Amino acid sequence: MFFQTIATGEPLFWQGALFTLISLALTLLAIWWIYLSPLKPLERPVQVSASPAFMTGTALLVGLSAIFRYAGSVWDISEHVLTGVVPGGEDFLWPPHLLIYTSFLLSLSVVLFTFLRISAPFRRRRIFDPRYAIRQRPFLGAIVIAALYAWLSVPGDALWHELYGVELTSWSPPHVMLILASAAETISAAVLLIQSQKPDVLPAWKKLTSLAILSLALNEVYIIATTDWEAMVVPSGAGYEIVAARPIWAFPVVAAACAIFVFQLARSLTGIRYAATLTTLAFYLFRFTGMGAISLAGGFPLRFPLMFTLGTLLWELVDWKRVPGRATRYLGPSALFSLGFYLASFPVLESLEPLFTFKTIDYAIGLGASIAVNAVMLLVEDRTSGWFKPFEFRKSSPEITPLPATGDR
Repeated sequence: MFFQTIATGEPLFWQGALFTLISLALTLLAIWWIYLSPLKPLERPVQVSASPAFMTGTALLVGLSAIFRYAGSVWDISEHVLTGVVPGGEDFLWPPHLLIYTSFLLSLSVVLFTFLRISAPFRRRRIFDPRYAIRQRPFLGAIVIAALYAWLSVPGDALWHELYGVELTSWSPPHVMLILASAAETISAAVLLIQSQKPDVLPAWKKLTSLAILSLALNEVYIIATTDWEAMVVPSGAGYEIVAARPIWAFPVVAAACAIFVFQLARSLTGIRYAATLTTLAFYLFRFTGMGAISLAGGFPLRFPLMFTLGTLLWELVDWKRVPGRATRYLGPSALFSLGFYLASFPVLESLEPLFTFKTIDYAIGLGASIAVNAVMLLVEDRTSGWFKPFEFRKSSPEITPLPATGDR
């Protein structure tokens, strides 16, 4: 259907693609300008002004907005499936969408207020270029960019729905980019909480709360990764046919790859030995609470999720820091996690019959692909983990002055 639309030159398709490309281009331009563009070093260093309590409040409010956003997302899925309606025009701002966009507005307002507060020392020196302050607190800028992108994506999402209707799958370009922006914002909130104080004085409750926030990010990512299989879009519709045409082994592979990156990020951020397992428990707490509320309200809950608690437990029983060999530290956790994930998820995957039928070859391909893809995701997280450590973002740049070792850090 996608390629047929291109071939027929459907105007709505090109309008939707244009809106998506423009919003993406503006976002990439903003990322380059804020973080990568040349910036003249200051003659005298200036530090942002941010107390641990103030930054903690900012992180918690952004985390709260993620709860609203997740609630709006599952509510939106339920309404689409139950009503078979895609609101268009002014009706596109129906209650679930309003809740989602309000969550972005909340986080954007909180972060802009925070930025004005912490950048006061720069303004007193008559330095009005926001890049100097943002590069000392890069994840504040990430939240602003993600929230603004979400608002920019609204016209494109509306046009794609007008073109494909309710049967538009979660893998459409506007949906993918919107959910990635949501997850980036939520992950940034977890990082801000971890970075609110020096690591050696960071209280345990902040570490555990950051795991809960990361579990919200995983719930958001799972709207892309698994909703097409869990909700099956509209049974017997074109969306159903698109999903049914995908190789069934892709379901657990995509689900595991999205999860393992978040789990490893939780481990590297907090340093807690069983951080990944604790994050899974928080994930299911949010997931079942959301689905329970949808069921009680007479809505359409998603199917039972794939289970990865056994996989994270097997992974974390081994102290991988003592295991020699870099490749082993990627392949070993990937293999144990994938094996436990498949064993625990077997009943869930089998319950998809008669919609799907898993054959022995599907399990073999899926397990092998999961091990390979998960190892790559662990490698990616390892290569990017420096971004998430307190104030390590691009320290080598001359325009970024490291913060002093104070309670603020």
